[in-house]
Amino acid sequence: MKHAFSFPEYIRERLKNYVNNAILKTVPEQNNQESHYTTTLLSNLRGTVINDNQYKIEFSGANIDDRGKNSAESKYGADLSIVAEIVDKDNPAKRIKKAILIQAKLMKESNSKLESKGLKEQIEKMKKITPNPKVMKIAPDKYDRSKRTVSVCSGNKILHDEKYKEYDLAEYFVKRVITTFDGDTRPEFVERALRSDLEILKLSVVKK
Repeated sequence: MKHAFSFPEYIRERLKNYVNNAILKTVPEQNNQESHYTTTLLSNLRGTVINDNQYKIEFSGANIDDRGKNSAESKYGADLSIVAEIVDKDNPAKRIKKAILIQAKLMKESNSKLESKGLKEQIEKMKKITPNPKVMKIAPDKYDRSKRTVSVCSGNKILHDEKYKEYDLAEYFVKRVITTFDGDTRPEFVERALRSDLEILKLSVVKK
């Protein structure tokens, strides 16, 4: 879905630095397991990238419940969600809030392929509630195994055995999230994506 946002270079550079710093702060030896790593990474990503006289970019999201046979991950296949609020203050029409649903995979090698049957089943589950789920690949840096690289790719392409591009996480935010391409902007989905159970909040009215 196109949102027609165009950002100057200083915004793109600040965003890249923000995301790369979040990855650097997610220390592998302190977050050895996949769930620990994604939880800490999301915590480091949450916050305001910029809020100046013209632009505001802010990230939030949820770690998806993964315990029990009826957990949100077992039903919807996701590990985490990322929600971006993007505002051009010079144009009130250019205010968007979008959410991305993600299944993460901690890989043993940087060149490992994302192609397991289990992953495809998780992508199918995510597609029950959003049309374009993503897969996050977490792998050892090929030059320094004490570090990890984080990339994002299309869940739909993996599902259909198509060639997919792995975007470095910072590159992904700059090229796909804050511009025109990725993110589900439906208000009801954004609301769900901010909840660890991924459920729609239902209000019941009791007549006395």
